[in-house]
Parts: sequence; C-alpha cells; structure tokens
Amino acid sequence: MSVKIRSSFNRSFAKAFSWRLVATFTTVVIAYLATGKIHVALEIGFFEFFFKIGVYMLHEKVWNSIPYGLNVEKQALDLTAMESSQPSSSIASGLVLAPLVAEERLAK
Repeated sequence: MSVKIRSSFNRSFAKAFSWRLVATFTTVVIAYLATGKIHVALEIGFFEFFFKIGVYMLHEKVWNSIPYGLNVEKQALDLTAMESSQPSSSIASGLVLAPLVAEERLAK
C-alpha cells in the first residue's frame, strides 16, 4: 500500500503569503536601519514581497516531492465490521484483523 501526502496549491499559497508578510516586514526594518530612509525601505520591501512569494512557492513544491522526514501511519482493513453483513459461509466470516498501525519512514 502506498500513501502519498501532498499539499494543495491553496495551502502552499497561504503559507507563502503569510510568510511573505513576516519576512517583508523584517526586510523593511533592516533596509530602514541600513539606509535611514523609509521610502527606500518600503520600495525594497514592495519588490521583495512579490518576487520572493514566487520563489517560496517553487521551494515548497520541490519539498513536497521529497519524502525526507515524512512519517505515515497505515491501518489494515478491519473485517470484523464486514462480518455482520456477510453470510456465515463467506471468507470473511470469523476472520478478525486487529488494527495494524505501522509507522513507515519514507527516508532516513
């Protein structure tokens, strides 16, 4: 059984946008401290915001394709729930699978 975990485009965009707000604010502060000119700091922050949001989205999509550090839990099918709906002569009759929880490390 193979399980893939992927982030949606909207999730990646929301993360990129929220991070850009924080990062752009710090960039504006640093630019202001370096130049002493608020208009220069705001211009740098404005251009940096739009350019780096695209760079971050690309970075996020690359990381979504890398399984490093992902932990996935799998569970086996519990046939006891099916037992009551199946005829007594079925293969599933009397078969009990205990839930199997396995932690799979995709990459070490």
